[in-house]
Amino acid sequence: MAEVNSGERVTLGNEVSLWGEITSILNKGGRNPLQRTAVLEALKKFGDMFDRKLAVKNSGNLPALEKKIAALENQRADLTTKNTQLEIQNKLEKQAKEVAEKQAIEAMAAKEKAETQATEAMTAKEKAENRSAADKAVKEAAEKQTIEAIAVKEKAENQSAADKAAKEVAETKMAEATVAKAVAEKQAIEAMAAKEKAENQSAADKVTKEVAEIQVKELNGKLLTEMKRKDSLVELIKKQVDPAADKARSKIIEDYSLSKDCLHEFATTVEDEKEYLTLMGYKIISTGTVKPKWAQHVLGNFKEVSDKLLNTLQSDNTSHQEVREELEKLLKGGL
Repeated sequence: MAEVNSGERVTLGNEVSLWGEITSILNKGGRNPLQRTAVLEALKKFGDMFDRKLAVKNSGNLPALEKKIAALENQRADLTTKNTQLEIQNKLEKQAKEVAEKQAIEAMAAKEKAETQATEAMTAKEKAENRSAADKAVKEAAEKQTIEAIAVKEKAENQSAADKAAKEVAETKMAEATVAKAVAEKQAIEAMAAKEKAENQSAADKVTKEVAEIQVKELNGKLLTEMKRKDSLVELIKKQVDPAADKARSKIIEDYSLSKDCLHEFATTVEDEKEYLTLMGYKIISTGTVKPKWAQHVLGNFKEVSDKLLNTLQSDNTSHQEVREELEKLLKGGL
């Protein structure tokens, strides 16, 4: 069958004048009003069949809508996954914040302990200095005394040496306590900074999570709208594809004693523009739009006319112009 460009539409001229010619031929053929009414009603029903085929073509919009809905569902799934990840991240950061707070408390306790040790070391140093002064006085008194006093002096000197060693130990401990205090203060500052950073990060993540939740709600609204549009289109197509068209088709076969196979070929085997041309040709031929002398034999010769038109349409080498010329030849010259 000849190829047809998408969107091309083949027409057969002014339909108003065509219907006028149909009515004129039927009048010349001597048919009574009941017969004319039956012919026109049958043609109207066949026209409804043509409208039904156009309605079926509208269903081509459904795949695009379904694809768009699938894309929105995927986007919603991605945002849901992102939201879940943010919740997990918030949980981990909350745990990190708790660890930082615990470390800050421990650092503060270490600082207090270091300060206590420094105070004790200072007290020990002062005590050692006081004891050294007392020992010095005893030593001076012993030098002026007798041999017993000398013995006391020696004892005092020994005690002074021990006190000096104790003083040095106390000073060393004090220095160590000072270093420990500085380290504890540094750790406390770092722990406080980590705590503040964790609090700031938690606040930022909370805002990000709220934005993601808003986006999920918006996408849910869009998805619901698109699904409603899809349902509306399905209902529209169901309304347009009227089951009564099959009854009209059966009525045409019954009224005109046509071959069911022949009518089925005209109704289903031709696509796109050629389908339109076939249906229009069926309307023309079934009304007896040929020479007046054939008006009395339209119904009896319909099978022959339809076969000739169908053969022309189904020829692999047939062009639109050739189909048009064949129809015009049938209209002007009869069979």
